[in-house]
Amino acid sequence: MKNRISIAKDKVKTIRIKSILTVLFVIVTALSSAQKSTNENRIAPEKLKQDLQLLRASLEEGYPGMYTYNSKTVIDSLFDSSEKQLQKEMTEREFYLFLSKIVMQLQDGHMDIYPTKNTREKLANSKCSIPIQTFVSGQKMYVQKNYSTLSDKELLGAEIISINGYPVSSFITEVLSICSSDGNNETNKFKRFESTGLLTRYLFYFQGYTENYKIEYLPFNDTKTKTSTLKGITFENLLKIRLNRYPGVKQSPAEFKLLDPSTAYLKIKSFNEDDYENNKMDFPAFLRSSFETIKDKEVKNLILDLRDNGGGTDEYGKILFSYFINHEFMYYESLIINKPEFNFIKYTDYGEMKIPEDAIRINKEGTYSVIDHPNVGMQKNSTPTYSGKLFILIDGNCFSTTSECLSMLESYTSAVFIGEESGGGYYGNCSGSVPMLILPNSLLQVGIPLMKYSMAVKDYKYKDRGVIPDYNIAPTIKDKILSNDPELEFAKKLISPQ
Repeated sequence: MKNRISIAKDKVKTIRIKSILTVLFVIVTALSSAQKSTNENRIAPEKLKQDLQLLRASLEEGYPGMYTYNSKTVIDSLFDSSEKQLQKEMTEREFYLFLSKIVMQLQDGHMDIYPTKNTREKLANSKCSIPIQTFVSGQKMYVQKNYSTLSDKELLGAEIISINGYPVSSFITEVLSICSSDGNNETNKFKRFESTGLLTRYLFYFQGYTENYKIEYLPFNDTKTKTSTLKGITFENLLKIRLNRYPGVKQSPAEFKLLDPSTAYLKIKSFNEDDYENNKMDFPAFLRSSFETIKDKEVKNLILDLRDNGGGTDEYGKILFSYFINHEFMYYESLIINKPEFNFIKYTDYGEMKIPEDAIRINKEGTYSVIDHPNVGMQKNSTPTYSGKLFILIDGNCFSTTSECLSMLESYTSAVFIGEESGGGYYGNCSGSVPMLILPNSLLQVGIPLMKYSMAVKDYKYKDRGVIPDYNIAPTIKDKILSNDPELEFAKKLISPQ
């Protein structure tokens, strides 16, 4: 994710509209049979409609990517038909799922529905966090880290068949149907299952609150299923257990090393400025030193590892790219915001917001171009420039700022990409300032990105995907639990075939 920026043909349309209506019908049908709790507050239909109307008005006013992947006709039909569906009371959980289905159709990985403050606090402080970290491949879920009282021998690598009687294959399908991503990307969605916090949240919304998880599972390298009940733990306790059992999870945000006299490895785990400050690292200085070493050692092969880098500071992605081009360049084609100030802001956590007049300029479309940003306009390349062979490791967690950098690297270099499709949109994203809209009746929250980032790239095959790797290499659960790195090993073999 990005850091907040303080500035601050008719038949086809008909088919698309019908598909959205089908999606809404499915979610309403599912909600009608969903697990209910007698102590959950229910919200009247008129209150639900008011929240939906506010959400729609706020998006229409402030969200610059409203019609990036679907036409206005399709989106209008989506909201009109959704409002007509609201004829009965709903609980917070039911309305969350309902709104998530709508927001998902906007196809924006930076936009999400968040629980109410009370629910977030309950999930964080109660003993309800499922004590495992999972890994999903296809429609199967596995245990890659164990925070429970069961032994690692029993649980690590196990395939989970069901959770509290809920078939995992169905659960995966349901979760994917409410997750937003840039365009039609799916790799970023699957990565969400690796977050124990998100997994606990999804289980809560589809099954209700619980502090016990009865799992049916198939132990690693076994053929007979077993059943055990995992006791939930607080999220704070989960973090303590993770650091104790898996101390390697706390890593430096960047690493550089020589693998051999002609090959270097550069790992950028984060572009977040705060991560570097917390580790007492200067990112620009780190890069400069790394590339000077590459030049001094006459390195001919560079493996750039951007896996699991969810983004961060916009400028950091540009700085990294600037070492791979030998002339001035445009990084952003445009950076757009709808208006200098917004009526809906009073319903958000911002309270108020007005962009300085000298930071923006009205454009011919009637929106505003952001001009006060380090990545806007002609950019200078950095030296020493690297011109050797470049191998880039990517996965579904490459998102936001990282995705921007990858688009430029794909467009302007001859890099070889290895791994999984990157998690962000190739041509850009909506992010930057993301006020949290608080819906007054349900108290659910929706993050609304205010800035549309368009990259200075063109002629890519896919309009709605990330960077597609030249070599699709994905880890298995065996790789995960044994700490194997098939992507890195594949890159090494390309460099030095045996």
